[in-house]
Amino acid sequence: NHKVIFHYPNGRDVTINVSIEYCKCLPEGASGTWGIVYDEEGNVVKHKIECEQNQVSEIDFVDKTLLSFDIGAGTTEEVVSLGVNFRPQLSKGLSYGVKETLLQIITRWNRK
Repeated sequence: NHKVIFHYPNGRDVTINVSIEYCKCLPEGASGTWGIVYDEEGNVVKHKIECEQNQVSEIDFVDKTLLSFDIGAGTTEEVVSLGVNFRPQLSKGLSYGVKETLLQIITRWNRK
C-alpha cells in the first residue's frame, strides 16, 4: 500500500491510498505493442494489408513477432515481442538517443 497526498494551492490536502496487486516492469518500447495488438477495450485489432494482385487481407499481430524501437533523449530501446509478450533475450538497450545529436547540431549552428 502507498499513501499519496495531493497538496492543493488553496491549502487543502487530499490523501489517497493506492494498493498495487501486480506489477511488471518492461522496457519503454515494450508497452507500445499493446496499442498495436489491442484496442482500448481489449479487443484484438485487425490490420488491413495489401497482398499480391492488389488484394486486401486482414491480419492481427497476436501471434506475430514484432520489432519496436523507442528513441529517447539518452537511450534507444530495441524491443522484440511475440504479440504483447516481451522477449528479453532478443531485446537490447542502446546507450544513445537524440539529445547528443541535437546538441551537436546546435553547436554547429552557433558557430556560424
